[in-house]
Amino acid sequence: MTNPTKRRWDHLSPDRLIIVLLIVQGFLFLSERFQWFAFNEKKGWTVLIAVAAVCLLVVVMVLWLVVSLLFRWRFQFSLRSLGLLVVAVAIPCCWLTVKMREAERQRKAVEAIRKAGGYLFYDYELARQEPPGTAWVRGLAAEDFFANVVHVRYLHRSRRMEIDDAVLLEHIKALTKLERLDVYGTEITDAGLEHLSGLGRLRSLDVSSTQITDAGLEHLSGLTLTNLWLNDTQVTDGGLHHLKGLTGLERLWFSGTQLRDTGLENVKPLTRLRSLGLPDTHVTDAGLDHLKGLTNLVCLDLSGTHVTDAGLECLSALTKLKVLYLDGTHVTSQGIKELQEALPNCRIDWSPPNNPQDHP
Repeated sequence: MTNPTKRRWDHLSPDRLIIVLLIVQGFLFLSERFQWFAFNEKKGWTVLIAVAAVCLLVVVMVLWLVVSLLFRWRFQFSLRSLGLLVVAVAIPCCWLTVKMREAERQRKAVEAIRKAGGYLFYDYELARQEPPGTAWVRGLAAEDFFANVVHVRYLHRSRRMEIDDAVLLEHIKALTKLERLDVYGTEITDAGLEHLSGLGRLRSLDVSSTQITDAGLEHLSGLTLTNLWLNDTQVTDGGLHHLKGLTGLERLWFSGTQLRDTGLENVKPLTRLRSLGLPDTHVTDAGLDHLKGLTNLVCLDLSGTHVTDAGLECLSALTKLKVLYLDGTHVTSQGIKELQEALPNCRIDWSPPNNPQDHP
């Protein structure tokens, strides 16, 4: 009669342990892909757990072999077991190699951006947290293995910075977790924006005071931006149709552009907008009619436009407005008074021109 205890031990074989490990590795990979657990949010930790699981299995099997030799137990390790073990070891090793190469690409991008005069911030810095991991763990791998660069900024100086399309091509596109990019006052052109298409996490983009034109806006249509600054660029009404698909936009500014009334028709679908800047553009009363549906607007800047009292009636539907800038427009004190009555919770920033008829 077969010993039940022995039969139970026979069910536990190296093959089955390795198969369990392979299942665990697949589960870890999926958990990182879909961010199931808290540790998945910490860059590098999931793959290190997978590597640690392999190391643990190897230690267990070595101990198992030693104990089997001492107590003359049967240790069923065949060629199939060896093949499974090789696969189980290769998977996390390849995974780790990919992660290390990604970290190396980010490190090189960081060095190049800093050398070019740019500033960058890691995710833990913006969250005002300590560097991830303990000091000895960070010593095993560079900072770029455990942290993502999420914000890159180039400060505007008295001369235009020599940051051109090549920087985006060679370095920025390597920062796949980038969330904010400020290239204000640089030499970036439409061709440079083409290289932003792979930045699926990019939320804020400032290309103010650059050479961007209508053609460049086409490269932004596939992004999921929430904030976009196009101040003092060469953008006109003809390119705004590329922004119609950016329905997640909450902040959009066109200060100092050639924008006119017809272009604002393309802004109508952007109903999540909370801040819209149109200062020093060619917008008139007719253009304000396209803003009636933007009921989530909290801030609207129309300073320096051709708006008159007649156009202010269109703004009375924007009941969530908190701040409205109307300096340098053609509105009168009477128009301001009527609008203030319609929007009692809105602060209207307006100074009467040096014209006696505009004073109450």
